Amino acid sequence: MSSSQESNNTAFPPGAVTQTTEKRTSEQPHSIDRMELLAEKADIHIEKQATGRLLLRKVVREQTVQIPVVLTEEVLVIEYQENTVHTDSTLYPGHTASILLNGETLTLNHNQSIEVPVYREEAVIHKKVVITEQVDIGKITRQRTVTHSVELRHEELDIEEQHNQPANVEPSDPKN
Repeated sequence: MSSSQESNNTAFPPGAVTQTTEKRTSEQPHSIDRMELLAEKADIHIEKQATGRLLLRKVVREQTVQIPVVLTEEVLVIEYQENTVHTDSTLYPGHTASILLNGETLTLNHNQSIEVPVYREEAVIHKKVVITEQVDIGKITRQRTVTHSVELRHEELDIEEQHNQPANVEPSDPKN
């Protein structure tokens, strides 16, 4: 029996598991060349730009206003009543006269005078500064989304199949 027959006739005990290993040869080329395919990507930088300036200041404005004010003044009222009996106060030196002024009775003797004060009100204007408004000043930040169109390029691998013809064989001419 030859050795090849012995290997084929090798008996395995019942229930034994066998494993067959196959060795495959790789069909990869021995040297690998790489080609890089490139693409553009959008890189966005945000720059802060001044869009304007605001000038804030307090300005004093003047206006003339008309303010009604109620003023009171006193006026001395003298009423004469015609008397049918004539008496001469010079002839009667002991005679006194009574005057009713603002609910108060005043007595006037012969050759005596009474001073009656008369008043009036006048408006005296004083200005004072008061807070009429409070203005809070500050800046806020608002965000908005803006879409920009950017044309980006990229490389692709284009494979074109070519059928090689031997260099020394010329294509046959159908006319021959």
